[in-house]
Amino acid sequence: MSQLKPYASPSAAVERRAIGAGLLLDAAGAAAYLGRTERWVLESLRDGTIPGRKVRGRWVIPRPQLDAWLVGDEVPRTRPARRLLPKGRPRAA
Repeated sequence: MSQLKPYASPSAAVERRAIGAGLLLDAAGAAAYLGRTERWVLESLRDGTIPGRKVRGRWVIPRPQLDAWLVGDEVPRTRPARRLLPKGRPRAA
């Protein structure tokens, strides 16, 4: 019997390559890079202390933005992802 592979979208493949190339860090990678605990990194991401964005339920930290934050440069904040309303539901005015 052959085992089925989990479905991976093209964007997941792009994300894996970026993480593999060191352009993006996950919370554990950022913790190792900063010499802090993963819990500290997650709390700092939630309160906006360090730059990052949640993608498909996981925190992703762009390495260039993290490096800029470390040296004290102004880091542009990324907009939060837009939530889409279900079809047929009117938007609030």
